[in-house]
Amino acid sequence: MKNLVLFLSLIILTGSCLALYLDSHTDPDSAHIGVGADANGLFSIGVPPNPPAYPDVRELLYSNYRDTSPGGAYIGFLINGTLYTVNSMLPFIYPDSAVDLQYHRIASTEQDIVNWWLKTEWLIDGDPHGNDDIRITQILQPQESGGSGTVAMKWIVYNGSSEIKDVGVLLYLDTKIASNDVPLIWGPGIPLSDTARILPDPGHGWDLPPFWVAYEYPPPDDTLGLVAKSVLSMPPNTEPDRIGFGQNGTILETFWEPTAWPALPYTDSAVLMWWFPDTLMPDSTRIVQTSYGLSDSAASIEGIYGMRLTFPRNLVVSNCNLLPNPFSLAVAVTNNDTAVNEIYATLDLAYASHCTLAAGETETKPVSPLNLSASGTGFVSWNIFINDLPVDDESDSIQVMAWTTDSFTITPLMPFTIEGSEYMGPDIELIEPLWLSPTAISSDTFQPIKIYLHDEDAGVDPERIFFYFIRLTDTTRVHIDDPRLTFENDTLIYTPMIPLENGTIYRFLLAEAEDYDGCPSMPDSGRFLSDLTGPTLGDYYPPDSSIQTDSMLVNWIHCQDALGSIRDSSILFWLTIDTEPSGVGIHGGAPDEGIRVGISSGVGNPDTIIWNPPDWTAGLSHIPDGYVTMDLRMVTDDPDYGIPNPSPDVPFSWWYIMNSHGPRAHPVLPDDGDYVSVGDTDIVFYLYDGNAMIPESTRVMFDGLVVTFDTDGPRDSLHTIPIDPSAAFPDGYTVALEVLNAYDSLLTPLDGTSHTEWSYTVDTSPPFISGGWPQGGETAGDDSIEIKIVIEDTYAGIDLDSIEVYVDGSLETLLEVAGDTVKFWRGDLEDSAIVRVKICDKIDVGPANWLDTSFVFYVVMEGPYAAFDRLDHGFICSASGPIKWTLTDPDTVVDSSIFVTVNSTEYTLDDVELEYDGTTLSFTPGSPWTDGFLISACLDSAVDIYGFALAAPVCGSWEVDLDRPEWAYAVDESIIVTGEASFDILDSLIHLYYYWGDGAMDSISLIINGADTFTVADIGLDYYDTLIYFDSYDAGVSLDSAVNYTFILNAKELCAFSDGEWTACTLEIFSTDIEETKIELPRNVVLYPNRPNPFNATTTIPFGVPASGYLTLEIVDLLGRKVCTVYEGHIDAGYREIIWDGFDDAGRESPSGVYNCRLVFGDRELTQRITLIR
Repeated sequence: MKNLVLFLSLIILTGSCLALYLDSHTDPDSAHIGVGADANGLFSIGVPPNPPAYPDVRELLYSNYRDTSPGGAYIGFLINGTLYTVNSMLPFIYPDSAVDLQYHRIASTEQDIVNWWLKTEWLIDGDPHGNDDIRITQILQPQESGGSGTVAMKWIVYNGSSEIKDVGVLLYLDTKIASNDVPLIWGPGIPLSDTARILPDPGHGWDLPPFWVAYEYPPPDDTLGLVAKSVLSMPPNTEPDRIGFGQNGTILETFWEPTAWPALPYTDSAVLMWWFPDTLMPDSTRIVQTSYGLSDSAASIEGIYGMRLTFPRNLVVSNCNLLPNPFSLAVAVTNNDTAVNEIYATLDLAYASHCTLAAGETETKPVSPLNLSASGTGFVSWNIFINDLPVDDESDSIQVMAWTTDSFTITPLMPFTIEGSEYMGPDIELIEPLWLSPTAISSDTFQPIKIYLHDEDAGVDPERIFFYFIRLTDTTRVHIDDPRLTFENDTLIYTPMIPLENGTIYRFLLAEAEDYDGCPSMPDSGRFLSDLTGPTLGDYYPPDSSIQTDSMLVNWIHCQDALGSIRDSSILFWLTIDTEPSGVGIHGGAPDEGIRVGISSGVGNPDTIIWNPPDWTAGLSHIPDGYVTMDLRMVTDDPDYGIPNPSPDVPFSWWYIMNSHGPRAHPVLPDDGDYVSVGDTDIVFYLYDGNAMIPESTRVMFDGLVVTFDTDGPRDSLHTIPIDPSAAFPDGYTVALEVLNAYDSLLTPLDGTSHTEWSYTVDTSPPFISGGWPQGGETAGDDSIEIKIVIEDTYAGIDLDSIEVYVDGSLETLLEVAGDTVKFWRGDLEDSAIVRVKICDKIDVGPANWLDTSFVFYVVMEGPYAAFDRLDHGFICSASGPIKWTLTDPDTVVDSSIFVTVNSTEYTLDDVELEYDGTTLSFTPGSPWTDGFLISACLDSAVDIYGFALAAPVCGSWEVDLDRPEWAYAVDESIIVTGEASFDILDSLIHLYYYWGDGAMDSISLIINGADTFTVADIGLDYYDTLIYFDSYDAGVSLDSAVNYTFILNAKELCAFSDGEWTACTLEIFSTDIEETKIELPRNVVLYPNRPNPFNATTTIPFGVPASGYLTLEIVDLLGRKVCTVYEGHIDAGYREIIWDGFDDAGRESPSGVYNCRLVFGDRELTQRITLIR
């Protein structure tokens, strides 16, 4: 059973993203306890924030109860030996005896604001352990009592099945008080310590305590810390059968074995409560309830030194005075220790905003009597004074610690209420007119005075309002019965009956207003100036009918208000100028209109309206030449209250002539610097002057010729110089123009600062491709490349927005354009690609010149191809070689990239030994090779002109064989050397073996008695490496005992880079050596060479055994490690063949190399060498 509860030591939060919490009070700042749970029922408990002293949650369990996944409390239910728990890690550890409750949840945790609780429901159904129809409900309810709080935890288990169930409950609490994860845990009758315990403990005489408390120890900073409490035996709580507290996690490992309990100090405390399994009949319910929260300040504060505090929880008001003040705090201290103690008490007011000790009091006092016996009770008291009155409604807190040099008990923060509003008079706030600096201004002839009056508790007594209206000559108190004074909806309004006088300052005073309890307000007052006249106009600038030459001069008019200031937004100028002949409005107060009210150097008066043309962003930022009419149509003053007073002098207007420049020129078409695609385009330019121009005064230099124009008429005009098509300008020609002279009607000459000179260029040629890669006809070395095209234009330049590039008919959309270069990536190219480019130049006048061209490039992606001219292994039959490679590439191999290594010596084409004709690479040794010399050669490197390299080195190894081969042969089992043949009587069916002395064979033939000829194409004759094998049975040849036989074997030597020589071997068998055909068993165990050898896919292994028995045939490497068991088991006597497919016992392909075939039969072990080439 112990193992079933170890899940609780896995403190892993598995809550869902949905989490709810409840505080013990609807006002979160007034709540004393809170609980939060996730959707699956994991929960935590803590103390809500109480700003400003405690801006954050203070935890009573491991995590913040307001988190999205609160944890710290874990519930489990033991039903018929199976544990059902909210901890989802347990089923992974004990899948046979633990079940995750979240898979049985029928209702996620919900917040019930009527019953003020959090509820989670589970229904165990479809359970593999047979515990169906069990409904479990969890209820968590925060409650307050005596300024502190607790959370009632209830679990209801209903047996809806037809079977009897045994149901037990476990609750694990990971205690954490505020920031301290190691709180001390204590219960009555148990010594206070940090040692782990199990209760009840008969060995120490400790019973199950009625409650237990956890102390924040040591307390943080200079505070006294929190005390948490859990009541065990007081109804409606259900007393547990056992409780343990100690090291988090470790406690659970031995909880069910009290004799093995480690009584050690804990560094991370936790508590486990267990209600033993009880019989639960069908259709019946078991309820388990307990509580946990702050120690209840309404009852005694439990601890080694218990305390009961007596003090008024609510300070009340009588006749606008706070009572009692000061008040008395009395504390009864009980010594719960077994020894006599000298106990002191300390009052902590660190969290009290308005409390101070009364005169003569000290924070720490001895408890009387000083030496308090066991279970004895002593007393201590303080007088506390509330200052800084009056204050708003507030809650204050005090805390007390009873202590000795060895132990202490701390109360939680003990709150009480200061009912501030009940002894405060009405609130006063001016509404209109406000007290402004230097004074408020009103244009209202009957300006009202409005004052907000409000009293929260008793209400304002209208009969006790003392209001005064003050003129320079008299002061009048206005009673509430006066029709000028009204009080409704918390607003006091005074309205004059006689019109106010212009230029007079009026004052008012609310000396006092009392509520119905007689509590007075603070006094308040104000004043305002009566302004009933608008501003007047004075001097202005420029003077009327004058001629001005500064187009950005400041226009102003003097406008003064005798009592106040001018309202900017009321100003409206109506300006009539050459560009706006019908007039345009210029408004004050708008920053882009250029109007402001301020000091003008011309007048020096602060009430001057100024219009600055450079700030007139809605116009031309200057005044054009010609007649200018200024019309001030509206301006008012700017009172704080009432309707603004308009000026009696508006509308007002004056005019002047602006002549800031002579005639001004500007090209129109073509403009200066334009590029023109039509050589005979007409030239148009513009001349302007607001005061008209003198006839025939305009002269223009055009391409070296002087042209005269008649400029009489409008102030501005367009002039055209026609171009004869027959005299069209050629491509690249620059046309220059200059206005030489022009005069306006005031004899002002041409404005030389205007655009009097300009030119344009004729451009009739399209852009062209000047470079890039790959270009037409070139070859790319990859099917995914960056294509770069350089496009230029001789004159106007290219229009980047017009670029269109197509590859094989597909428009490219991801172009990177920088300057005159277009780049883009293209993949999946075929053998060739067609690139089409469309682009035009940047023509200003006329149609653009277009380039539309295409080019083709090719794609090659392979590196050089290389292979040996013949064999990459075997024998070289010439002392001078040569070794030959075929080396080709369609893009040409770079000679300097060729590197060859022969017997560890590197060679290049700079060495005489190495030659390359573009197709064949040959290596000839500097000195002849000797017979038996071993050669290894590699073509290490070769690169084509596009940088593609040889895929891999091409390597081979050979032996130099300069001698003719020697022969040996065998008939059946006898080895015979030519000229010395001797063997036993032969069967008419024989196996004939020829052994080649050294080297390798290229081709063979066998001639019998000059008539029957066999080659390797015939059945029965084959060769492998240095062995030639003839099977007369397979070949259909049976020897006749009456005939002599001559066997002539012709074999051609296999050479790596040249043709080998033919060699013959003759074998004679006489008739006297031949018996009639009979089947004989091998006289000994034999293992013949495999065929073929070397092999690539499969090889046949022939062997023979003289008797039946157990045989093992296996392949091993050269170190003797087994690769594959080809055959293992019983076998009959005779000749046999078995095939090996080159795979090992694990079904993997064996790598190339040399292996041994090992045959074991009885006490005989034979081997043959096998070569595998992949």
